[in-house]
Amino acid sequence: MAQNITMSFDAKTLAFVKDYAKETRTSVNGLVREFFNTIAEKERRRQNHADFMKAITSIQGNSGGWKFDREEINERR
Repeated sequence: MAQNITMSFDAKTLAFVKDYAKETRTSVNGLVREFFNTIAEKERRRQNHADFMKAITSIQGNSGGWKFDREEINERR
């Protein structure tokens, strides 16, 4: 569900952003939405990475004494 927010900018900045939006065939709202979505996506990826790293560092493997055998690993099947 979309929510509205109110933002304030100085006149020069807003004029520049409006011109930029027009040149790129979007709106100021579209630019802000894209910027916020980019921030949110970066944070989601950072959190996913942190969760992944936490998960893999907490795994305690147990090979049951099995060790890699070079010949077995390189065996062509």
